[in-house]
Amino acid sequence: MKVMNSYKIGLIGFNELQSRVLHEVLQNPRFELVAATDIPVEFRKALPREVKIYSSVEEMLSSTMLNVVSICHEPDKKLSYANIVADRGINIIYEPPIHDDLEKVEGVLEKLRNNKVFAMPLDEVFFHKVIQQLIQSVMDNAIGLPIVAYCRRFDRRRIKPKKLLYLTMPFITLSRRLMNSEPTEVYASIKEEEIGLININFENKTSAVICFGHRTLESYPVDDITIDVIGTDGVLTAKPDNASIRIYSEKSFSKENWEEKGISSLFKHLISRLQGGGAILDIEDDLVAVRVLAAATESNSRKDCVKIRS
Repeated sequence: MKVMNSYKIGLIGFNELQSRVLHEVLQNPRFELVAATDIPVEFRKALPREVKIYSSVEEMLSSTMLNVVSICHEPDKKLSYANIVADRGINIIYEPPIHDDLEKVEGVLEKLRNNKVFAMPLDEVFFHKVIQQLIQSVMDNAIGLPIVAYCRRFDRRRIKPKKLLYLTMPFITLSRRLMNSEPTEVYASIKEEEIGLININFENKTSAVICFGHRTLESYPVDDITIDVIGTDGVLTAKPDNASIRIYSEKSFSKENWEEKGISSLFKHLISRLQGGGAILDIEDDLVAVRVLAAATESNSRKDCVKIRS
């Protein structure tokens, strides 16, 4: 049952991620799905009957009062739709990245700022309770000063080469939070679009190493993630796929089986943002990650370390 002050949401596009957004919206009494557009015919049956499907984004935005729009689509269309929605002064949640062209992303950001609305990446990994506990533990000085973060992500799903690189985006943002610093340079080695490594150096002389790739063995999780953070006083290990986190130090700590999914945690934060709360993750983080990936791509081509352009 929806509450009186529920937030009205519209959908643009439909894919696996948008299906999880849909499920969360339908389960969450604080949101009301009222409109959708650019939904492939074969997926329209997933929408409740009362949801009106419009022939264009412009028609949807002109016909309904929306608090937030969820955009999940191919990069060029995603960018186009984000510009239209931002122009109308409506908040956005979106499948990251909005686009890999830095100037185009900055253009969307300017519109958002001018209209005093936000765009938040639909990053289920970053919002996972294990990841948030990991960040909090480092902030609480559980392992002393962090020195280096090792992030590993191997996915069994067949992913296009460019999208494989996007798997690293949550860990670029995570590393920035853990090290409490901004990236300055990158070295990357990507082999045959199947496996890769990105080494990031930060302003405060800390670093992060992100290993990623495609794995075919069915004995592994579909999305196999492990994060180790080494500090001056201990080591922290986290595995979101089995919801566990362990700290090896004088402040030893372990916990398993967080039940809340990343998408649910994300929507809790979305409610906070709509109520005027601060951002845990925003399009600015997306922009930094895109800059890092641009430098990583250049580094892989040059076989050398590359400075990150501001």
